[in-house]
Amino acid sequence: MVRYNISPDTLVKAEDSVGDELVHVIPQVGHRFRKAPDGFYKIVLTSLIEGRKTIKRELENQPSGSAVYKVLKERERAVKVITNASYGYAGWAGGRWYLREVAESATALGRETIMKTIEKAKSLGLEIIYGDTDSIFVTNDKPKVDQLLDWVDKELKLEIVQRRYTRILFNEALRWPASRWNSGYCRTRGGSRRLVKHSSTGARASLRLFAKGAVCEESD
Repeated sequence: MVRYNISPDTLVKAEDSVGDELVHVIPQVGHRFRKAPDGFYKIVLTSLIEGRKTIKRELENQPSGSAVYKVLKERERAVKVITNASYGYAGWAGGRWYLREVAESATALGRETIMKTIEKAKSLGLEIIYGDTDSIFVTNDKPKVDQLLDWVDKELKLEIVQRRYTRILFNEALRWPASRWNSGYCRTRGGSRRLVKHSSTGARASLRLFAKGAVCEESD
């Protein structure tokens, strides 16, 4: 929304005569937004993003666990939530700054970005474990991951946060309307045996990812 100046006050309507060189054209949906001046959402989101960066810098100077650190940490989380919620707010019909075209455009750009990233990761030989609206999980092949990060930075001009996980459970699977199994066990590398109850088929697959290297079996 910031990069493409997506906002109700920058939308170019069908009856408006504005040259293509002065607008951003959103892929898939075709909505057009003026490149200048900055729209309401760009102004607000830029302020929120910079404010969060400032709080993060202040956090680095505070002892972890101190009262000031805790206050700043919660403040940083609050700013993050508000920033992330802006896209959803734009698509809420009851919002003062609601506009369907804004929500459609943000969704289309997010979809295009994640699909481009997935295709690039595959072309580099990375296995896609999971994909979401704003993230992908790939196998940990550092040279290839570094190439992917470099491509995202140069081609998509986006900031990406890299995290490494040894085990992960995607709890969205628990809501899938899949056939259910009663219970099962996962035996970890250390030999401990854990009972898993009332999981969907999708969750069972996720648990195998979570306990990669463990032996999972369904009980009677």
